[in-house]
Amino acid sequence: MKNIVKMCLITLILLFSKNAFADSEQTYIKAEADNKTGIVTVSASSEKNSMVGIYILNPGVESLDDMTPDTAYEFINYAKQGYTDQNGKLNFSYKLLGDGGKYKVYLSSADGTKTADTSFIYVSQKTIDGYISEIEKNRDSENKNNDLEVRAENIKKILGAEYVLNIFDIYEKDFPKNITIDNIDSAVYENMASYDKECKEKSDVKNMFFGALYAKVFSDAEIADFAAIFEECKIYLTGLNEKVYSYYTLLGESRAEVDNMLEKYDFHSASDIENALNESVILYGFKKMSNYTEFMPFVKTLDNAMGLDLTSYADIKAPHSAENVDKAMLEKKNSINSVADMQKEFKNQIDIENAREIGGTSQRGSGGSGKTIGSSIGIGAVLPDTENAAPFDDLDAALWAKDYILKLYDKKIISGYGDKTFRPNDGVKREEAVKIIVSSLGLLDENASAPFEDVNKNEWYAPYIGSAYKFKIVSGIDENNFGTGKNVSRQDMAVMIFNLSNTLGNKFEKAREYTEFKDGADIADYAKEAVKYLYCAKILNGDNLGNFNPTDNLTRAETAALISAVLNITGEV
Repeated sequence: MKNIVKMCLITLILLFSKNAFADSEQTYIKAEADNKTGIVTVSASSEKNSMVGIYILNPGVESLDDMTPDTAYEFINYAKQGYTDQNGKLNFSYKLLGDGGKYKVYLSSADGTKTADTSFIYVSQKTIDGYISEIEKNRDSENKNNDLEVRAENIKKILGAEYVLNIFDIYEKDFPKNITIDNIDSAVYENMASYDKECKEKSDVKNMFFGALYAKVFSDAEIADFAAIFEECKIYLTGLNEKVYSYYTLLGESRAEVDNMLEKYDFHSASDIENALNESVILYGFKKMSNYTEFMPFVKTLDNAMGLDLTSYADIKAPHSAENVDKAMLEKKNSINSVADMQKEFKNQIDIENAREIGGTSQRGSGGSGKTIGSSIGIGAVLPDTENAAPFDDLDAALWAKDYILKLYDKKIISGYGDKTFRPNDGVKREEAVKIIVSSLGLLDENASAPFEDVNKNEWYAPYIGSAYKFKIVSGIDENNFGTGKNVSRQDMAVMIFNLSNTLGNKFEKAREYTEFKDGADIADYAKEAVKYLYCAKILNGDNLGNFNPTDNLTRAETAALISAVLNITGEV
């Protein structure tokens, strides 16, 4: 290379003394370095079959005005003279020496006129690793050293050079609008100094830089601009949940409600932005729910971004029901104000549901106490000691049924949950309804069985379903299945009570004339007679709009009222 440089010195001096450029679209010089290998690939174009000179200057050299033959090596990293081919092209590669920087490249014609120029950046992996190491030294997410401003200034110095930004793939063209490297606020570098993730690779530095930059942009922005900023910076939010962001973008005008929730958060990093959007979208969607059936579809829509324990949820086995967890979560929504609250309450409700007493044997719930009640109907959880029984906290949700609930609770026919709730508007499983009917009237035959494929003879409910089948109180939902685990509908419960009346000798006397329900056409043919009979006996009623709602789930409150009416007629209450 020394000989080449000497051969080109005179041409160089002429070139830069003329300092002229040829005006030709066909004349150009391009150069690119591979940062891993240090190989530079150069391609030039000029007049065909003409001599050209190509000169690559050392990093930091802006001009050759002061170069002399004795100092040429200080100015020039590589020089090459050669002839273009018949298409006017000249291409070559060479291995750079040194750790790198920003290199200027010039193309000259045979007479020494500079005809084109370009530049490229090369930094060795060793140097890149050194920069990353220096940046890491100046990071402390907890600011334990209490020198945030000093560390921020150090990072600013490290990233201050244009070529340093570029080696980390940080380009000003990617910056937010109206921001350049020269006018970045010191708060951005402070965000970087307190970043919450370790940087090991080039991409980590890039994501840290833009995360810190956009955190500052969010902090300064108007709420109305949040959606546009998200769209601009989402490629730098590597931890952004795609399902959450998709839900956010599809909210339309309602998105403003999420944006208002975002305003309360502090932003210092990409993680802060990601977590704020995640929590705001989750809480927004959760608080908007009006029915428990919306809960799990919402969880799945967001790909469980709330981090709920769905494994334990899926492990809930009949006669316990995951549906009860969904209902409880919706009941608690006003007291849940963070994703952490949601995770905690979800786990708590799973524990409560798994501890719920079913089948006459009390189980201990988390933090609760109870005793074994052999005759308990058990559509609730652990039955408290009667000496210390506390009233339910949620009966205001069904005040009309309060007296029925408390009366049956006192007689140990029904019970509540370990968290002092009765959940009066929850549904009742078919096997639970059968147990209430059979036990309340003393019809249990421990040896009775039923020919249904979904009735496990080893489960608590088997003798109750067997007894109800024996006394012709129930039949299945089809020829082979009882419908274990399914909620009992209003019309199916009417049929059970109607059959019970036949078993008891038709003690239910007519107390009023039958008035057709507005939705009478929706009542199944097999249930029409039962609904009419129980309505006339004032055991069943419709709603205040004149509808019977035959396929709706019978609620726990309605069950209490129904059984109370039956026991009043039979003289048991």
